[in-house]
Amino acid sequence: MEELVDIALQFSIKWRFHFNPNKCVTMIFSSSRGNFPPVHIGAHVIPYVESHKHVGININSGNNSTIISNMVSKGRRLYFSFQGLCRRAGGLNPLTASKLYWSVCVPSVLYGVETLQLTNSDIDKLETAHRQIARRIQRISKNTSNPACLAQLGWWSIEAHIHLLMMMFLWRLILLPCSSIYKRLVLLRITMYMHDSQNMTGPLANILRISKLHNLFGRVCEAINTGKVMSKGQWKKLVKETLWKSEHNRWTLSCHLYFNLDTYTQVITSIEPCIWWKLAKIYPGVSKKASVMVGLLTDEYAILSRTGCYDKSLQSQRLCKFCDRNEIESVWHFILNCDALSDLRQPIVKWYQDNLSTSMSVGWHKFLYVILGNDHLCQVSNEDRLVFLGTIFTMYKYRMSLH
Repeated sequence: MEELVDIALQFSIKWRFHFNPNKCVTMIFSSSRGNFPPVHIGAHVIPYVESHKHVGININSGNNSTIISNMVSKGRRLYFSFQGLCRRAGGLNPLTASKLYWSVCVPSVLYGVETLQLTNSDIDKLETAHRQIARRIQRISKNTSNPACLAQLGWWSIEAHIHLLMMMFLWRLILLPCSSIYKRLVLLRITMYMHDSQNMTGPLANILRISKLHNLFGRVCEAINTGKVMSKGQWKKLVKETLWKSEHNRWTLSCHLYFNLDTYTQVITSIEPCIWWKLAKIYPGVSKKASVMVGLLTDEYAILSRTGCYDKSLQSQRLCKFCDRNEIESVWHFILNCDALSDLRQPIVKWYQDNLSTSMSVGWHKFLYVILGNDHLCQVSNEDRLVFLGTIFTMYKYRMSLH
């Protein structure tokens, strides 16, 4: 390293420009932490540091905890800066707030994340903040199960987005002209990684491992060996399709780990904005009612269904106290079966009798999925959805007054 710095110093003397030693630092990207000899620029010793900001990017060779904490704080500040918009009109529609979040907050927070070597702990901190903002945007309980926070907004995990940024960063480097020194270094590092992937460290090695994780490393090697490099748009499309498929599989498996998400998985079958947020965008006045419906969908507004769910001695406390059916007060019982709410649910019952009473595919139990937003079982017009929304909201307010 000292010899390379001396070459750079002699070059600067020859062409009459100067390096400022006070602005120079030395960073080590290595799994071993031995004693390294000092690096000099002339008579000045360049200090070793763990982290340094370069062109606005925090580069770290050790612990990223401080950087991650700053990223999370920055994202929250940006979100809270527009949270109060349209407060007099009932607040921002969740899909509008979602657009602002992905257009303003996420790019600012993840600026330069391609150069960081994130640990699982770092990813968990970012994911936690990501889910918290999703809950706030939808005005649902902070106790909502993790898999039920993002999908109905059409969001994927922050980890998947980071992987997309890293794959695009790698491809932009590969698309540089052959005369570029950066491309030459990248090609050299990729070649080294092909032969010794275990001992290679650094940001590029981390990106290559992620490409291998998603079965994209073969495409990278093919592009280098044959010289046939697809365009940035084609590569982005390929990466997105791969990541979306992986994300959907992960989300589906995560939902099955939560016993209270059985109804949720019957209604929300893909990662895309749900019918209630689309309806709230068309009719801004129903945003609050839509939040109640999404809360029921995620089983967080089910009044007693989760009380004592892990303690058999508390099972009796889960029974509905306002009717004589001796049933657990689940979402299904609340919407369709509680006698205390029978008069209020008449608009829903009438709709069922007029449209589905003769249907063999949609019985009374499956009708709950139709009410909560499943369009695959039965197509429902927006006007009828508004009837469902108003009826359920009235029932919910009455139930809370009883409580």
